[in-house]
Amino acid sequence: MKRKRSALALTAALMTTLVTACGGGAETGAKASAGDSYSIGVVRFASSDPGSEGIVQSYLAAAKERGWETSSVDPQGAAGQAVGAISNFVQKQVDLIVVAVFPSDALAAGIKAAKSAGIPVVSIGGGTTDGVPVSLDFGRSNAKPLTEQMVKDTGGKGDLLVLGFTPGLPCVGREEELKAQLKETDIKVTRKEVPIPGQVEAGTEFAQAWLASHPKGSRPLAIWGCFDDPAIGAVSALRQTGRDDVLVYGINGTPAAVKAVKGGDMRATAYVDPATEGKRLADVTPDVIAAGTDAKERTLLPDVHAVTPANVDDFLKKFPGVLR
Repeated sequence: MKRKRSALALTAALMTTLVTACGGGAETGAKASAGDSYSIGVVRFASSDPGSEGIVQSYLAAAKERGWETSSVDPQGAAGQAVGAISNFVQKQVDLIVVAVFPSDALAAGIKAAKSAGIPVVSIGGGTTDGVPVSLDFGRSNAKPLTEQMVKDTGGKGDLLVLGFTPGLPCVGREEELKAQLKETDIKVTRKEVPIPGQVEAGTEFAQAWLASHPKGSRPLAIWGCFDDPAIGAVSALRQTGRDDVLVYGINGTPAAVKAVKGGDMRATAYVDPATEGKRLADVTPDVIAAGTDAKERTLLPDVHAVTPANVDDFLKKFPGVLR
């Protein structure tokens, strides 16, 4: 039977959040079992972000198979709207809230309301914090193999255009990994912040301007996108300018990126199988609900697959659904 909180308990929890914390702990949750049915609210990041959307869709599919009740909201990358969505799910008395990409610390108001109501929050890439005991990391871990490949390909020398996205914690973590690996190199970095939506077009625009000041025949040149979309935009800029001397790297393993790797337009991308990671989150959901908001914080590390021209055919044999 679906777990429900009383209207009185929810009202008290919301009053605690809105007025002041005067003592009393959050609801710790009841013991979950395989036959339990849950109500789960999902706060997406943006429908235009294929990386997080793939995991969200996989999670929703796994939840449906288990007979759980789900609803989702797309705040289109706006943190304020994400907080509002969390608050709405609190009022609906869901058993769990799943949030994608937004840094957990940036959603403090919503997460505080959820914790006061005894509702744990799970993050896909936003990191753990008070009230968010579990997070699936796809930040630094995803960037590691790509950055190692880039440093190897360039010999640790040259000029690099970095296409970043500060509002997304996964991208922040990926850039932290990039900076760590560049410390001992002679690679000069130019960084540009891309918007969402509009990330592909921004990647094209930034790459065109950068290419104009980095002519062919100069030092080794590379473009590194913290996710695939702006990197694909950079590929478009290279095609338009007839340049074949710049190595392009992306992260997420989107169909467009894998096709670009196979066609020789991108040097590498990093793939995390959304089916595997969505199921991983579904598998831990009953325990998270049972443990409640004060559970010990833990980070789940995904399986990362680097995709290069050398292994792309084998990769597609293992993951044939990527290009569908």
